[in-house]
Parts: sequence; structure tokens; C-alpha cells
Amino acid sequence: MFKYIFILVLFLVSCSSGKTDLHGKWVLKNIDYTEFQESIPEDKRESFTREINNQLSQILDKTVFDFQKDKKFELETIDVNGKMKIFKGTYYMSDKQDSLYLEMDFPESYKIVKLTKEDLILHTSEAPTRTVTLKYKD
Repeated sequence: MFKYIFILVLFLVSCSSGKTDLHGKWVLKNIDYTEFQESIPEDKRESFTREINNQLSQILDKTVFDFQKDKKFELETIDVNGKMKIFKGTYYMSDKQDSLYLEMDFPESYKIVKLTKEDLILHTSEAPTRTVTLKYKD
């Protein structure tokens, strides 16, 4: 009897432990530029905020990152002409799995703030400083 209870507990723990890898599709939900905006001179901050909000309205919920098991990823998003386009690159995580590195036309590095089966939150100090929030897409 104890053996079966132990197996059940192990099963429940493994099911509730959440996602521990990036594999799969993630939808862009938000990009927070607050930290960067504070560094902009006050007389230019309003126009920057307006422009960023305009760009975000075009890409949020429409941009998808597809992290594949072979360390390749595809980024489906709207390009500068307003058309959907797929960009391809590679990625890897640090040994501690606390950082994510993306390689496309230029490298980007992010600290992994949160990674669960539903949420991925990334932060970068590279200009422009930002926090990116993604949701796992079934």
C-alpha cells in the first residue's frame, strides 16, 4: 500500500513541477520599457512612449517564438512593412538555466526571471532595457 502512495505522490509532484525548458511556441504578451523610459530626457519621453505603444499594439499577441529542440528558433512577427514574417536563429541557455541567448542578425541576452509551463519572463539590460513577457501557446 505504501508503495502505491509513494508512486502517486511522485506522479503528482512531477505533474505540478511545471515547464523547465523552452521547447514550444510562446506568444508575446508584453514588453515593459519603463526602466529605459526613465533614462530618456523628459522632453522626449512622451513621444517615445507614444511610438512604443503604437509599435506594441501591432505586435502583442501576434508575435510567436517557436523554440525547437535542436536549439533553433523561429520568430514570427510583423515586419516594418506591416507583413507577417518569419525570422530564424539559434538559442541556448546558460548552464544554470538562468540566462537565455538568442542569435539572429545580432545577438541578444536575457536573464530568465520566470519560466513555468505557462509563463516566460525575460529581462535584458542591453539598450533598450526591457522586460519581455510571453505565454505558452498550446
